[in-house]
Amino acid sequence: NNDLCLSLSGSGLSADVTLAITAEFPIEDTGYMEEDFDFCINEGLNLVSYPCENDIAINDALPSEISNNLSSIVGEGVAGVNVNGTWVGSLTQLQAGSGYWFKSSIEACFNYECAEN
Repeated sequence: NNDLCLSLSGSGLSADVTLAITAEFPIEDTGYMEEDFDFCINEGLNLVSYPCENDIAINDALPSEISNNLSSIVGEGVAGVNVNGTWVGSLTQLQAGSGYWFKSSIEACFNYECAEN
């Protein structure tokens, strides 16, 4: 059984919630993204994680077919706007372990280019 049952209560209210786990995970899951993991985005806003270990310039971290079709990227306290292929603003690099809102004009899947130390 892959169901997770939770009981929530507070302020005189209570609820029982059941979550069904539908994704299959390898037995020896390390908690890290596998190499060549596909990140898929839709047209519009997408919340995407950046799992690489190093901070990397946006145009180096993303395939050109993705970065060319992003109009903006917003992170915690930082933002960048794509002006004809150049990222302008306080965000010019993706930071290790961070998450970002990508505003995309296309639907596509991609892999990050993670630089080695």
